[in-house]
Amino acid sequence: MNEKISIVIPVYQVEKYLKECIESVCNQEYKNLEIILVDDGGKDNSGKICDEYAQKDRRIQVIHKSNGGLSDARNAGIEKATGKYICFIDSDDAVSPKYVQDLYNHLMKNDADIAVCDYQQIRFQQEIKEVESTDEDTVYTSKEILKNMYTRDIGTKMIVAWNKLYKTELFKEIRYPVGKIHEDEFTTYKLVYEANKVVYFSEPLYYYYQRDNGSIMRSSYNEKRLDYIEALEERLEFYKQKEEKELYEITFQNYCYMLVQHYACCQLYLKEKKTLAQNLRNKMRKNWKKFIKLSRIPFKSKVSYTVHCIAPKIATIRMKKYLDGYFGK
Repeated sequence: MNEKISIVIPVYQVEKYLKECIESVCNQEYKNLEIILVDDGGKDNSGKICDEYAQKDRRIQVIHKSNGGLSDARNAGIEKATGKYICFIDSDDAVSPKYVQDLYNHLMKNDADIAVCDYQQIRFQQEIKEVESTDEDTVYTSKEILKNMYTRDIGTKMIVAWNKLYKTELFKEIRYPVGKIHEDEFTTYKLVYEANKVVYFSEPLYYYYQRDNGSIMRSSYNEKRLDYIEALEERLEFYKQKEEKELYEITFQNYCYMLVQHYACCQLYLKEKKTLAQNLRNKMRKNWKKFIKLSRIPFKSKVSYTVHCIAPKIATIRMKKYLDGYFGK
């Protein structure tokens, strides 16, 4: 079989990096591709570059639209996609020539709905190294993935939109939230929930470039990062409606941890917006009884959370060094 695969690439203000991304996609070993470049209304030459590549490769389609953000651009690509399978690549990243072929092979081999590969973080002028994987495929049920969304082993790899090949039918009723950052946190768990099987293999075929490009997710702490709290609240409601008690409790535990972390961030970096910190503290206190009653939570964590609720300023001071390092202060 050689099914058509749609590749959606949202494009915004990336003229310095766009050619490398597009060429890495055009040079895929897997040839039956539909490459959808979504020009999201940037003011640089990115849209022009998209059109130039469309003239060179008949597999490329370009959508020019007014700026609506990453989620809106991805959604536009999903609406246009006609492939049986779909994947997403950020326009300032790149992929191995084997990227699509290997994802497709692993998905077919395991009769899975989503295939996931590992990724390399590439810093400025760092050389890309092709790394062969000798590990066996790991096949998960959707519940196994969702139970481990917050672990170091598979967390980030499973949450991000890129580094995956999906059956397009999973997006029948699912779209990315327009205007939000942490858009993967709003969406990926729903896709995984709809999947029967997810296969992971450890070959790092996606090249995630860490560039100083001023993006929201690569900048200092700001109010938009509170979208993550909203995403977790939506996930809690989702699991509640689905009567998934265990998944609800796992998510609730992480939600409370994130309330503490974001409260500290607001206290440290958004001092002029006092209501943000106050709202988070109110949520911490509101959920305190439920948190300490959960049997799955270690006693030490219950004590720590209680301290944060009672004396949040002390807790903030304790977290400052870690948070300053994370946000580059």
